[in-house]
This record gives sequence, C-alpha cells and structure tokens, in this order.
Amino acid sequence: MKSAVPVSNPARRELLGALLAIGLTAMPMLASAADAPTPKAGRTVLSILREDGQGTPIRFDLAALQKLERRTIVSALPPSMKVQGQHEWVGVPIRAVLTAAGIKGATTIRVSALNAYSAAIPAEDLNRYDPILAYLRDGKPMSIREKGPLFVIYPFDQYSELQQMEYVNRAVWQANEIFVR
Repeated sequence: MKSAVPVSNPARRELLGALLAIGLTAMPMLASAADAPTPKAGRTVLSILREDGQGTPIRFDLAALQKLERRTIVSALPPSMKVQGQHEWVGVPIRAVLTAAGIKGATTIRVSALNAYSAAIPAEDLNRYDPILAYLRDGKPMSIREKGPLFVIYPFDQYSELQQMEYVNRAVWQANEIFVR
C-alpha cells in the first residue's frame, strides 16, 4: 500500500491552492444567483393559469408587468412577516394583471410562491383593498432572498382589519403563479 503524499509536497500545495482559488471564484457566482436583483430580461416571473388546468398559461416577464398600471403602497408589514419598518412598495394591482390577462369574473384567485406556498384571495379583496404584486421595495427590485421578485402587498396600515392572520397569510412573497377560479 502506498503512503499518502505529504502535505509539504509543493505540487500538492499548488493543486490545493488552485482548487481553493477556483472554489472562491465560483462562490460569488453561486450566491449572486439567489441575490440577483431582477430576473433576466424576457424571463417569466408570473404565470396566470386556470385552476382546472384548461387553457394555455399567460406569462408575464417583469418588463410586461412594469408596463401595466402602477400603484404605490406605503406601509409597514405585520411583525410576523419579518420585514421591519415602513416601506414604499411599488407594483401592479392584481386586478390589473387579471384584466391584462383577459380574466373576467374570477371569484377567487390562488397565488402560489416559488416555495409552493399558496393562499386564496377572494375577488372582494381585489375591489376593497386593491392589493398589488410589488416588484420594488423602497425603489429597488427585490431578490428572491429579499422575498421577491414579486410580493403580494395589502395596504396594512390603511385598514386595521388587515392585521388579522387571514390577511397576513394572503401576502405571498416570491409569488410566481396565479390560479384563477
């Protein structure tokens, strides 16, 4: 049985150094994928689908969403959402996205997130509270790590009843699909 090459071997040290350098250079590339502030141009960030699976999904990239009606909500989020302080949220009203997708008469929508979490939002919420799919927080795009690129935001500071868990649970972060019923 051969003995292991000693650590003091210069060739081995050079090889370990090269591997370490490669690993350190690759690490920022791996981290940047999760921290990327905006999806690549043309990449789908939101799909609208019928809950019964019929029809073709309607897909939006970020640029298409930004061309729709724009709304700003200045609000702090409930503490359970772990986003401290008051922020300016800019996005498109969910009702405007549905209109752009040609959806009429939906009674309930279900918003799904990248991690498969989903929440049902009754149509009454769209008319009464006008929640948005925020794509900017304080003027900056949100990375996946920052709960983006899309985050369902209700005007929590304007309506005290929105502090209840049933509404907090509807504020889906990393939203990527809307199923319509």
